[in-house]
Amino acid sequence: MAMDDGEWVECVDPATKRTFYANRRTRLTQWQKPPGWTNPPNTTGQLRYAEPEAEEALPDGWEEMTDPVSLKKFYVNHFKRTTTWERPTRGGGTQTSEGKNMLRLNQKGSHTTWDDPHSGGSSRADSKCRDVEYSFLSPGRGESKSRAGPPRLDFKVVSVPDSLRQHCPGCGVQFTYTVRRHHCRLCGDVFCDTCSQTRKVLPLDGAEFERPVRICDWCAKDVKNGNYFSLRRYLTPLTLYNPHERRLRVEDGGGSGEKSEDITVDTVAASLSSLSVDIDSMALDPTTFQDKMTLDSLELVGAVGKHLDERVTAEYAIRVLGGLLVLGNMSGDDSFASAVYDAKHNIVDHVLKISEWDGTDDRSVDAIEQAVKVIFYVTDPNFIAGFVSREFDVDAKDEGPIDVDDAVMVSSEQRNLVDLDVHRAFRSMLDHATNTSSPSLQRWATVTLRHLIAEDMRRTCLYSKGPNKYVSFLGQLVSTGGIIILCSLLSSEDSETRGSATVALEAIVVSARQIALTLGNESVKSRAGRGTREDSAIVDAIRQSGGCGQSLAHLLISADESVALMACSYASSLLSPLLTDPRGTGRALQQYTTSVEISSAADGLMAHRHAAIALAIGDGSPPSCLPSLVQIFSSNESRPIKLQVVAAECLAAIALAVSAICENPQDALISDARKALQVMLDENLTTVAYRFVSSASARTLDASRDTPQARLREAAGLMLFALCSCSDEASAHLLCNKALPTFLSIITEPAMLGSPSALRGAWASKGLAFLEAATTLVLRAWKTRDESSLGMLLDALDAGVIGLASKQIAARVFLRDHEQAYSQMRIKIAISFLLAALFGIANSEGEGASRLYDAVDADCAAALAFGDERDAVRVSVINSTIQVLGATLPYARNYASEDRDEPLPMMDM
Repeated sequence: MAMDDGEWVECVDPATKRTFYANRRTRLTQWQKPPGWTNPPNTTGQLRYAEPEAEEALPDGWEEMTDPVSLKKFYVNHFKRTTTWERPTRGGGTQTSEGKNMLRLNQKGSHTTWDDPHSGGSSRADSKCRDVEYSFLSPGRGESKSRAGPPRLDFKVVSVPDSLRQHCPGCGVQFTYTVRRHHCRLCGDVFCDTCSQTRKVLPLDGAEFERPVRICDWCAKDVKNGNYFSLRRYLTPLTLYNPHERRLRVEDGGGSGEKSEDITVDTVAASLSSLSVDIDSMALDPTTFQDKMTLDSLELVGAVGKHLDERVTAEYAIRVLGGLLVLGNMSGDDSFASAVYDAKHNIVDHVLKISEWDGTDDRSVDAIEQAVKVIFYVTDPNFIAGFVSREFDVDAKDEGPIDVDDAVMVSSEQRNLVDLDVHRAFRSMLDHATNTSSPSLQRWATVTLRHLIAEDMRRTCLYSKGPNKYVSFLGQLVSTGGIIILCSLLSSEDSETRGSATVALEAIVVSARQIALTLGNESVKSRAGRGTREDSAIVDAIRQSGGCGQSLAHLLISADESVALMACSYASSLLSPLLTDPRGTGRALQQYTTSVEISSAADGLMAHRHAAIALAIGDGSPPSCLPSLVQIFSSNESRPIKLQVVAAECLAAIALAVSAICENPQDALISDARKALQVMLDENLTTVAYRFVSSASARTLDASRDTPQARLREAAGLMLFALCSCSDEASAHLLCNKALPTFLSIITEPAMLGSPSALRGAWASKGLAFLEAATTLVLRAWKTRDESSLGMLLDALDAGVIGLASKQIAARVFLRDHEQAYSQMRIKIAISFLLAALFGIANSEGEGASRLYDAVDADCAAALAFGDERDAVRVSVINSTIQVLGATLPYARNYASEDRDEPLPMMDM
């Protein structure tokens, strides 16, 4: 475009003080200089052009980088771990007001980036938390070039034909011969005189603009704020054009007598194109967009949404809609996402249709990507929760108290939330997730899967009954190959796609478990967090599809802490029932009796044990995941404590799985379990775990508090318990390092046997793992007639084991609380095995027997000193055991057959 025509003028935005360029003829605005632009001398007197200033050096700790997608410069503060689009100054702020456009970074594993919303980049900021992941904003992350969208069209303000407005859009008054029509010279719409009395000089080309001209009250608000290019000029043709007619043929019906023009589909496309550019410009500084966005969100989204069903305008409309949602996400404004559901047109259905376009050209793929982006934002779990709760509050005020379930149903119906076909959207996202020709589209589709899984779980849990019953799609993922597709994405060349696929797989497992627990009977609900048949089938499919092998190992060894945490969290979701389900370790001590047959296949946890073995030995291609987990666990303070805790929990679950399989030599997995055990021994897991348990920091922990360090110690105790129950090498290492006194010392800490475990659940106490580990060591020494058995007996007596046993055996069991009763019984069972082993060792060692009965006498004397006649005889410990046996027998038969997935272990006790 020639510059000598004087069509382009340089202006300064009064809000941000940034320079922009306006075309007087087309009224197009843009931040970039027009082609061929030269700075003219300031002779017009209308606007003062800002002279560029020399850029000063960046403050210490700041670095200038370039976004590979939008090619924009951004600045990184390596001290505060923050980024900003504005160049910082040595005064401590940026070129805008301090902190105005600053994004706080986090290490929460959200894996979000903030790209130019007009580009094909991947912006996945949470709708409530606008944080940005530090490492993912760095260049070199495999970002692809922005895919070309539809061509930009020049927009010209349309003077609305009089016949299209029978009523004033401002006040609603009907136009008559006395109530005349008047055109706003800024937006082109028709208003009555009352609604258009403002006169302003506009920086537009033409003789009529050399003096004040009429503008409507709506545009007057924009002009008052210094915005001479109101967005309402785009809204007028979008509202008045009928998309079901190719062209509006109108005849000027008189009225004002002012010149008017036809509104065509080309006008609408040009309007949407320019509107998209303006919205993208606002995204450069989302903190000030509220000053420029004077249009009602529902009105704007509704006007844009009506043009999604015609392809010539849909590719522009979907881009506007995506830009609005990105802008709202950046600024914390959910009104645009709400308007997608609230608008009269079924916008979500049209968006789904666009996401299903089958074109492979750049323009089609760009439109598909924008549609996927829209689905991502309108299914954000945080947005959905706030959206439904707001409507519930309105319903409660209008209709009085109602049932919660009914309120949620009414809320969803009224808000048209059910218009979104979640099954259809999920299938579409799976299809796009495999589109390697467009990495940007692949990223958006994969990350959207997580939101759809959350929405699927919400609907399944709420609408499981009644005429509007909703059926989850999770049950179909195994049979239709959805799990296979997601597992294949773990080996994607794109890092963000790999991460999103990992999060989606974790969400599927957790959602399936939660749905089964929510919809199950009361006995199942009491087992929250434990395995179910539904999630077992999914876990098995993930393992068979390679979801526990080399691809996951590569994520675990990532130097990016957030990626490693994401991979650990995913592995933990596959294994957690091995920790939280009492069936996983309920028979570990019984292997030392000859009358009990052990079968690990009968407890319903075999799918999780299969996954644990796969994580330990890999899928046939090195590396496996276990070495990386050990490295994370043993990293001390060099890795985040949260990452260490999750890795330790995974290792504990793997060790328990190996132990459970090794207890039964007839198990089909025995060969793989022994390989996994050898891998753990080769990685010195016993040494690493015991080093942590016996460290000075672990010995000074406050057992009454649930801290990450306490969870680490408990997980290490579980590893040692499992390893010493199936490995002679691990047991020998612990015996050489005097582990028994260490375990007993931990057990005697306050609240260790009385407080529920935060790692395993209310059915286990914090010290149960160490008690069972100590018992296992003594049992192995007794059964193998180990030469160190006498030393273990003496160590146990020196640690006060008799007093501990007497107290725990005599403790009352609260049968009314199933979880607490189970925990107390597990303690009694372990104590009974420990006593049996100690007396067995004493019977074969004369010196040991003497010391043991001396300890019993001391226990009796201590009991008499406190006036406790219960222990007033020589064999008080034995009497306590007999009393427990007598009290248990009447209940054993009933509780062993109770209708629960995990009955109380009366028979074992």
